[in-house]
Amino acid sequence: MEKSRRDLLKIGGACALGLTALPLVKAHAKDDLPRVADNPDALKGKRWAMVVDAKKCWEKGKEGCKECIDACHKLHNVPDIGNIKE
Repeated sequence: MEKSRRDLLKIGGACALGLTALPLVKAHAKDDLPRVADNPDALKGKRWAMVVDAKKCWEKGKEGCKECIDACHKLHNVPDIGNIKE
């Protein structure tokens, strides 16, 4: 791969432009964004999580079973939209 003097000057100019632009961008950037104070009267809620072990279905010979997913969707009234890609 042969480099010419012209290519070297292009690369050097681009590097010099990049190095001089960085201080200018930092100088014009805002220092601090306004912060929101914590509200001591804010509600403190509990966070809940649920873990489903899919291996238990596979151990029973039901690989690919979706009974847990179907039960969850029925309980939470999630509509069946069919195949999304259609």
